[in-house]
Amino acid sequence: MIKVNLLVSRRGDLSRTQFRDYYETRHGPLTIANKAGLSFERYVRNHVVEAQGEGLDFDCISEFWYADEQAIANAQHFMHGPDGEPLRVDEVNFIDTSLIRYFASAEEIVAGPTRGTERPGSRKTIVLLRAPDAREGFDTLMATRARAIADADGAGVERVSIDLSPGDAGSTAFDTMLTVWHAPGAAPPYLAEASSWPGFRLMLVVEPSETR
Repeated sequence: MIKVNLLVSRRGDLSRTQFRDYYETRHGPLTIANKAGLSFERYVRNHVVEAQGEGLDFDCISEFWYADEQAIANAQHFMHGPDGEPLRVDEVNFIDTSLIRYFASAEEIVAGPTRGTERPGSRKTIVLLRAPDAREGFDTLMATRARAIADADGAGVERVSIDLSPGDAGSTAFDTMLTVWHAPGAAPPYLAEASSWPGFRLMLVVEPSETR
């Protein structure tokens, strides 16, 4: 499976609450209604509620999961053709389309159960990073960090994953994403050190929403 992570920014005249409401009640259902044409297997919206770091200019990380490269090509063809026009028209009702960016990644679950449907009201912490040129050592370090978070006593960690972008990171400043699912109110202690990790860009607390 290939995951395409879309960074979505709200239109300048909308609050984050208004953006999220429109996304979940209007655009999300419209996207699901066009699932066959868009060829995705899974669709998750991760709405930002807290952030640490510099340069946050988006409000949601939307995950589109595809079976293979051909499915991605099919989605692009659909989206840019006449059948994708209702989606394109609706985007400008709540999105600053000039700021849409993406990066593709492969997700690996480091600890915890396989991902199920995201629970309403749950929260995740996402650390976004950019690997230095010495990628191999960086990947090993991030895997070590992820396991340390998962093993921390009393941290309330339910699952930890790492996303690595193969080669080109697309149109973003990120190519690595570490995600921690945690119990409500829990704050895994190792995340307090994340801003000192090599390649650190942003740490986000998000509320996921998923429709299947």
